[in-house]
Amino acid sequence: MSNLCNKAIPDCEDEDGTPIISMNSIKEDGELVKEGIRKIKLPNKSNMPYLQKGDLLFNWRNGSKHLVGKTAYFDWEGEYVFASFLLGIRAKPTINSKFLWHLLNHFRREGKYLDFMRQNVNGLFNREELRVVEIPLPPLSIQKEIVEKIESFQRIIDGAKQVVAGYKPQIDIQPDWEMVELGEVCEVKGGKRLPKGADFAKEKTNHAYLRVSDFINQSISFKNLKYIDEDIFREVKNYTISKDDVYISIAGTIGVLGSIPEILDGAKQVRESFTV
Repeated sequence: MSNLCNKAIPDCEDEDGTPIISMNSIKEDGELVKEGIRKIKLPNKSNMPYLQKGDLLFNWRNGSKHLVGKTAYFDWEGEYVFASFLLGIRAKPTINSKFLWHLLNHFRREGKYLDFMRQNVNGLFNREELRVVEIPLPPLSIQKEIVEKIESFQRIIDGAKQVVAGYKPQIDIQPDWEMVELGEVCEVKGGKRLPKGADFAKEKTNHAYLRVSDFINQSISFKNLKYIDEDIFREVKNYTISKDDVYISIAGTIGVLGSIPEILDGAKQVRESFTV
């Protein structure tokens, strides 16, 4: 493979200029998206490294080290250039560019680039270091078969996602069903704010503290989960939630419903929610 030279491009926006692809245009899975792409004025259009269909864009520097190496496949119409923190790769005739695209993203998911990159405020992995990365090179016919197999499975996955996204569970309530108040068939409990002056634990403890912002996809997101220490737990221990409960938010985004993963059975809940 060969690298495209990324010349220094001035950051001069121009609504009639040339679109420039940045690392933010590349999603974690390698998808290239047009949202947020800027247009800039180029000083010498004839001397710019315009992208061609089949070129790859490799994110060689990123503040999130696990994203170093995310790679996009370029197949858009029109003239595009690319910004710093990206390396342009043009495949030689001996390798299928889509095979290389899948392979480079596979290496990132497997953490291969973490072994090569230099640690800094950002993860770094420059052009020369990329050149010496060893890759498997099966015959072109095998490369094509691998690409077709991956894309076949991806179409199945995309179709399943559309089905899930469009699915809305419904209950057809029959007019002859008995109507009762919720409190007759379950216990409704409120949550509890942290005591005045208290703060979250600086490290993970045995006591998770659930907030409305943690209520995601009818479950709990672990991304920014907070914890409390033993002293605070003793003050709020009567406000726990179990894997058999259902939560509903009553502040902020009202009416968010879900259940608790078994691993969080017995977690503490916030005041802005009720358990039933």
